[in-house]
Amino acid sequence: MKLQFILDWIRKIEDPQSLSHIARAASDRYQQLINDSKHASRSFSVGDVVSFSLSNGRQLHGIIEGESKKNLKVLAENGTIYRVPRAYAKKESTAPIKAKLRPVARVESVLPLVLSESERLLNDSGLRLPVRYKRRVWSTHFRPNRHIQYGERCLAYQLTPVRATDNVGANLRRFKLPADIPGRLAMLVCHEVSHAIAHKRYGPNIPPHGRQFFVVLSELVDSEFADIRQKFQKLLS
Repeated sequence: MKLQFILDWIRKIEDPQSLSHIARAASDRYQQLINDSKHASRSFSVGDVVSFSLSNGRQLHGIIEGESKKNLKVLAENGTIYRVPRAYAKKESTAPIKAKLRPVARVESVLPLVLSESERLLNDSGLRLPVRYKRRVWSTHFRPNRHIQYGERCLAYQLTPVRATDNVGANLRRFKLPADIPGRLAMLVCHEVSHAIAHKRYGPNIPPHGRQFFVVLSELVDSEFADIRQKFQKLLS
């Protein structure tokens, strides 16, 4: 509607000099948009610190955890994960924010226990499913009849002393469980294994986080969570 109004207005202009000014301004603006887009697509990388503003005007800082063509996945200083359009992010100094979001331990220190506890729960449920780890990615998931995967950045997030705002944090609040770092790691293991057990028990057509999934997760929380959390506490102490 606005574009049509502008076109109709331009058609009424008879002065060639005015039309020339309008065309030059439009060309300059178009080139600026292209340059901004190219700059945005090459100026960010995972691990960079950026600032951005929320819709209410509040400015936040965060670390880039992932990126796509249009958006950045940013772990903010308040512990929340945001998808930020590239054009609205500004690269900043790393010092202030990384100190707040630094993990309390290396991922490699907890990884063996994450993998072994996942394999133990799967074996106890009669499942023979590979459990793997992938570096430099967030993606932590269950793939039916293929594997359970833990991503390095997801594990690092659970080791970060901020309020968890992912599915792990939501599950801890749902079951009124301790949301400390050992609890977050224990819940992450229970969460991913619950997907595999629910898939085996109820079939492939259930929703990922539906009623059947939470039935299984509740069982693991009752029978396994406290023990797994204690193991992580001992490991990190």
